[in-house]
Amino acid sequence: MQNIHNIKQTDQYKYWNNTKVFAWLKYDTEMNYKFSFITNYLFDNLDLNKNNKILDIGCGSGFTTSICANKVGNKGLVVGADISKPLLKLLNQKYKKIKNIKLIHTDIESYKFDEGYFDNVVSRFGIMFFDNPITAFINIYKCLKVGGKLTFVCWNNFKSNEFFSIPANVVSKFIKVKIPLINNSPGPFSFNKKKYIYQLLENSNFKNIKIKNVKTYLKTANILTDTDIMLNIGTGARMLGEKNTSKLIKKMIKEKLTFYLENNIFNKSYLYKANFFLVNATKE
Repeated sequence: MQNIHNIKQTDQYKYWNNTKVFAWLKYDTEMNYKFSFITNYLFDNLDLNKNNKILDIGCGSGFTTSICANKVGNKGLVVGADISKPLLKLLNQKYKKIKNIKLIHTDIESYKFDEGYFDNVVSRFGIMFFDNPITAFINIYKCLKVGGKLTFVCWNNFKSNEFFSIPANVVSKFIKVKIPLINNSPGPFSFNKKKYIYQLLENSNFKNIKIKNVKTYLKTANILTDTDIMLNIGTGARMLGEKNTSKLIKKMIKEKLTFYLENNIFNKSYLYKANFFLVNATKE
């Protein structure tokens, strides 16, 4: 792993490098399972070829990085870039035997990539956390070859994503706190408006911009696991953290959440409704 020491100590950096990220490490396998439909959709819409050089932004623990590495072959290269050192450490543990993966601990806004180096830039939910999106996308544009493609998925409407909205609604009702407003500040739903994404990419010189609204589902596995994840990851967890909720209140909220999931998810579809954008753009 290449460590970069000039990363800005932003709120995003602090979140992804302190104890709050442990939930992502603990539930890595479960979250990749939940994202199965979305991951498959992303790669069905990627044109990756043998010997390609790929940049995986916000690669996290490396699930998508490993898929890219398999597709480009031994003579190809996949660079996994992430701001979270703990997640990159997990990636290295899981995939250290794969020789065509290189890891960079950095933020995309400031890292000096070689210009015109990558054939493709890919991201599964790793681009919504930029403090300065224009700076980041211009940097991405520069590192692509002419004809290179940027492809990513990002969350759409908060209310249409039940895995995040259900726990937020339960927490909101139980402790009488409002759900945070969704805006363009760094976070999972900062790219929830098609017009905003289009403007960012257009202002970063990208062409052939296509943004597709996709409705799908997140899988379920175990109700106790799901409630644990929901109360440690996402908007509901953020609300609990900001309220400094006691263990007793958290236990009561978990019971309410479990009851809701039993009656509305696990006794019915075993699926959470999900909504995301698939975004494609090209460097000409």
